[in-house]
Amino acid sequence: MAAPARIVATLLVSTFAFGTAHALAQGDPNDRLGLGTKLGIQMMNQSAQVGSVTLFHRGARTFVDVSVQGVPAGKVERVAIHRNRDCDQPIDPVAAFALTDLHAGRSRTLVNAGSAKLLSGNYSVIVASVEKSHHLFACGHLYR
Repeated sequence: MAAPARIVATLLVSTFAFGTAHALAQGDPNDRLGLGTKLGIQMMNQSAQVGSVTLFHRGARTFVDVSVQGVPAGKVERVAIHRNRDCDQPIDPVAAFALTDLHAGRSRTLVNAGSAKLLSGNYSVIVASVEKSHHLFACGHLYR
């Protein structure tokens, strides 16, 4: 193999290896199969914020990974799981489970509730303003 071809092959292998390691780092390391329950998050109040919430079963607990696009740069937003049966219905103002604040569109939290409970259809993930908690940006209903 000529020297330029070897360099290209080495770069391709290095790029693939780095890309694979990076992709594996995206999953929750405690999830044996790398699978979770992924659901959509819809925009509320014309915020243009949409995304997903993925729940990973951890026995009596659940790892909750929230990813939201459309969050203004540098903006921190509040994320929590609230009781409600649908994103179009009134939301209980008191959070059932607090999640870490959304930084750069991401929140990752281990919640002290099983995934079966969270996916019972009685809860939603709500993204709201830190300054005005009643101003809602996005909602993702949790169900199986």
